[in-house]
Amino acid sequence: MERDAALLHTAMATGTTSEVSFEFLRHVTNDFANPFTAPGRSAPAANLFIASVVVGGAPRQLFVKRVLDAGAKELGIALRLDHANIMPVTVYHRSAAHGVYIVTEAAERGTLADQLSDDASASALTWGHRVKIIADAVAGVTALHQHHLLHHDLKGANLVIRGETDHDNSGRAQLIDLGLAKDTAPDAADDAESTPGSGTRGYKCIEYAMGNCSYGPAQDVFGLGVVGLELFTGKVAARLENRDLWKTRAMQVPDTRLQAPPPFILELAKLARRCVAAEPEDRPPLSARCRRFSRSSCTATALSTSPMPAAPRRHPRSRCRLAAFA
Repeated sequence: MERDAALLHTAMATGTTSEVSFEFLRHVTNDFANPFTAPGRSAPAANLFIASVVVGGAPRQLFVKRVLDAGAKELGIALRLDHANIMPVTVYHRSAAHGVYIVTEAAERGTLADQLSDDASASALTWGHRVKIIADAVAGVTALHQHHLLHHDLKGANLVIRGETDHDNSGRAQLIDLGLAKDTAPDAADDAESTPGSGTRGYKCIEYAMGNCSYGPAQDVFGLGVVGLELFTGKVAARLENRDLWKTRAMQVPDTRLQAPPPFILELAKLARRCVAAEPEDRPPLSARCRRFSRSSCTATALSTSPMPAAPRRHPRSRCRLAAFA
């Protein structure tokens, strides 16, 4: 047990990853007695538990995730990655007797979907914060693609926002849940073709949902576009009645819990709508998205750390014309 604790402390201090015993995980989770309940949700997660540890004399919380189905694959992919916008594995456990457990630092603020579903939390996410979140998401997905990986399940529920109650990484968005990730490298052992049913309704493009194509980069771009629309509208696609936010007029209406968006937000909303174009070839390549959002992130950072000046109200018809032009 002491060896496992030392491995955990080293991993948290240096960013390295080690394997720990199942008994250690039982100990730090109080025998898995504390499942995590996301903000605004009444039921706890079925496979996510809170662990309490002390590091450097300070109490810290971790998430312990029991990985189902393709757990070894998800762990293997996660251990290959080292990027600021992808949630790193702190320690893990893998055995035939107990399966796979992945331990990460806790993100008590929950996911982007949780934040947008709570009025108080959503109101605190300024337009500047929201641009930074989508810029971080694009950077994380770009890193995946550079490693010949496709996320395959991009949505607000798979983005966590670090900051405030977290130990570090204040204000940073990180991708989580690589359970459906697909390795496209020529020598990849992952040769199982994903089925059209995989992924989450509302974030899957029509051509993939209907089985008309294999999953590729253009389909990840579509998922990012839906996340961008969630940030713009404040609506969570998975929690809408029909789930297809990208098909509705609601995608043209900015979140009413914030003041009127500045012009560059309207431009980025148009960009998000291009990402959910019906034809894959009409969606902009991810590299272009990364450059565009990177240019905007400087403005976003300034807006995130200072009060947003009141924006002039636009005539409703002007907004309609802008939406039609997009």
